[in-house]
Amino acid sequence: MKQIWGAKYYWLMFGCQELLFIVHHFTAPAFAMYLMGLNGTLRSRSKDFFLLLFTPLLLCEALIISNLFTGDIFAYPDFHYARGPLMPLLYVVGIVYYVLGILEMFRGRKTLNRRNWYFLLLVYTFISASILIQMFFPQIICEYFAESLGVFVFLNAFENDASYYDMETGLFNRHGLIEDMRVAMSAKRPFSLIIIRIANIAKMRNVISNDDFDRLLREFSAHITKVRSIRETAYNYEPGVMVIMGETLDDKLLQLRMESLRESFSDFHLEGTGRITLSATIDAVRVPEDVDSAETIFAMCDDKKGFQDGKVIVRSREEAEKLSLRRIRVREALKRALDDKTLEIYIQPIWWAEDNRIRTGEVLARLHDPQLGLVMPGEFIPIAEESGFMARLGDMILEKTCQYIQKYKPEEFGIEYLEINVSPYQLPDPAIHERFLACMQKYGIPMNRINLEITETYDIETSSIIMKNVQNLRNSCFTFSLDDFGTGYSNFSIISSGIYTNLKVDRSLLLSADKPDGRQLLKTIYTMGKTLGLSIIQEGVETKEQLALVESYGGDMIQGFYFSKPVPAEEFTAYVKEFNIPKNIMTA
Repeated sequence: MKQIWGAKYYWLMFGCQELLFIVHHFTAPAFAMYLMGLNGTLRSRSKDFFLLLFTPLLLCEALIISNLFTGDIFAYPDFHYARGPLMPLLYVVGIVYYVLGILEMFRGRKTLNRRNWYFLLLVYTFISASILIQMFFPQIICEYFAESLGVFVFLNAFENDASYYDMETGLFNRHGLIEDMRVAMSAKRPFSLIIIRIANIAKMRNVISNDDFDRLLREFSAHITKVRSIRETAYNYEPGVMVIMGETLDDKLLQLRMESLRESFSDFHLEGTGRITLSATIDAVRVPEDVDSAETIFAMCDDKKGFQDGKVIVRSREEAEKLSLRRIRVREALKRALDDKTLEIYIQPIWWAEDNRIRTGEVLARLHDPQLGLVMPGEFIPIAEESGFMARLGDMILEKTCQYIQKYKPEEFGIEYLEINVSPYQLPDPAIHERFLACMQKYGIPMNRINLEITETYDIETSSIIMKNVQNLRNSCFTFSLDDFGTGYSNFSIISSGIYTNLKVDRSLLLSADKPDGRQLLKTIYTMGKTLGLSIIQEGVETKEQLALVESYGGDMIQGFYFSKPVPAEEFTAYVKEFNIPKNIMTA
């Protein structure tokens, strides 16, 4: 009966086995090529290398196909599977490819983080052991299982691109750019970067509706994707800043590439909004020929100078060198300020609508350097984050704030607490809770006198370590504000998490309230925050009309130039005393 059944389905069984061999034999060279991609050497390989690489594979595939007629690889005598005389050849070729993969794995050691390196080592050991077991003990069929499990681990450990992907634009994000640059630099693989920055992106946010602004970003990203070459990758560094990374080009070709991108701006338009004129700069550098550090590249991405209204400017690499020098000097100035503890704090008053008093303020850092003069946070904070200075910077701001509270006793003239920004680069530090407590206890300051601001552009709920640190700080009576709401991870779960006391609404949402849909959005956010029991702080109030609008929507606190710009701590004290305490009481 078994023989009758086997004869009936013999060719189906044989064909399936043939197909399995054809597909399976690609596994070893595919692993080797994948590792070349991970260590950044795949693109630099020559055609001769690939010809040499694939020749053994193609010969083995030819033998597998010819097995239909020869039975030299496998056969089914008496309907039982049996290896053919040339089967060891397939194992030898497969082992050669796996050895090549191991060499590439060790060659790219520096391009992998420790976690992925251990995953890779474990998977390769597991797969190699299973191949050897099945090679010498055919009855133990474990090779396919091990390779399938290895692919699953690879997909989860290495190919989880969600953290590198920007859902709004469909491009890779800033983290993806940083990772790809790191891999290329570690592999010493040269590459070119073209940085496109829309100058009037803030203006666009104010002159078109929020929906049209989001559509502008999506369609411009699609436009950049369309005009890039097949060997280039596009990234959304931040709203309005796109980066294209590709193979290195000589001066002439790089200039032509930049000019073609500049000309493509004239083809871009947003349906339904009339003609939109974009002002932009286009920079390009080759790594490592022109620059050899990521700092220079980030300086170019963060640069906000050199724009001209209505024009798309292609800038020279000399501009990049100036930015690099400036960035190095700012980093040195910041290090001096941290070492010498000369960083200053400014405080911007926050007015409470309930009783027309200043009851809190936001503490902001200022860097006054003897050589560079005043350096604003927008310039030195990104450098601090990239240089690993944020923990020291955050600790110093907290200590300066505690010193101010101890010296001036602001509670005596109506200040209930002060707000301090906490960077996402500080929050993963497991020692942040102990350091903050130690600082407060050193100066005898109650924990509820400090409110910590966390920017909305970072989703703290994605990290269990950060959430644990935040919870420890909350348990010690620190309170939190969600800062810059409306610019990042705007979702209901964040503001309803129970973490925050205050919701700080970003200035851009107030600016967009000059249109009906913008006003409706602002009012909806206020209502939602109030429903969740949050106090609303509106940032960026500069006019009497804006103040009246915010008050009519139920804003609790106002921060902006309408009341005061950020001022030195001593001036803040004098301002609040004059604002809060009637003159007859002050002179009594």
